[in-house]
Amino acid sequence: MAEVNLVESTWETNYNAVAIEKDPLTETRFLFKFRDAVILVKKAFSRNKFYRFNSLKQYIPTLNSLNEFMTADNWLGNIRLYARVSNGSPALNRKQQLKAVEQYLTFVQKQIINNYHRQRGTKRFIPVPIKFLIRDYQKKVAKHFNKSVSEMILPYSMKNKPWFVFEEAIVDKLEKSLVDLIGSFVERLSQKYSQIYLFRNDERNTNFKLHQFKGQTTHYAGFMPDFILYLQNKDFCYQIYIEPKGPQLLDQDQWKQELLESIRPENIELVGENDQVKLYGVKFFTYNDGRNVEQEIENLP
Repeated sequence: MAEVNLVESTWETNYNAVAIEKDPLTETRFLFKFRDAVILVKKAFSRNKFYRFNSLKQYIPTLNSLNEFMTADNWLGNIRLYARVSNGSPALNRKQQLKAVEQYLTFVQKQIINNYHRQRGTKRFIPVPIKFLIRDYQKKVAKHFNKSVSEMILPYSMKNKPWFVFEEAIVDKLEKSLVDLIGSFVERLSQKYSQIYLFRNDERNTNFKLHQFKGQTTHYAGFMPDFILYLQNKDFCYQIYIEPKGPQLLDQDQWKQELLESIRPENIELVGENDQVKLYGVKFFTYNDGRNVEQEIENLP
């Protein structure tokens, strides 16, 4: 239960149905459940910048959408909103109902901010068998495109390339250029490593995420590096995280590169593994390998 005061323009809540002393000149009226007034709630959201999805996501990393926040039982959906009004006053019009919603959302905003605990990823990596992470998947590929050629996601056959773990690479132009780059020096890698596999990391098949664990945490939802390169020889097993990045995203996603470059054997702890397993992140892969990812992989210590 949540109650707002439209008499004095203040808010108060009564989550546990504890009686609140009332002014005898006022009465309390039930307005609606939040999930039953989505249009009104959306209007209130639009008038408060805190309730933009990107803003809420910073405080609630597990949130998937604004609609979830408005309608799910574990968020606002099941909240019953009441308003304290003057005795005998007419039914609240839409403007007054909107005011009631906005007052309650102001309270919720303060609660979220005051109870927010900043957390970051751990430097402890726990091994999981690949067979439990990698699964075959499908992806819809449009026949008609409104995007530029570089943004088109297309399937490319990889049946004759045993180092790629799927029969098709379903990728855009930049991602395809990375796959081609790895293919261009697989033969050289095979002189050092007996096993070479490139995995496409995708929410449909692996859902493997990295989270910041060094320095100041700025992004709590983490990110999924697009590719994982697995290399093994008689001495070491390497797992290398690679993220292709277009020039328009280099600056805003710089935190991702910093996270990747912080993944070094000396910075992390592998639970239950020995020192023969080594994890690395490399610089962003850009067109024409402008950041020398190939050299970085070939020169692994």
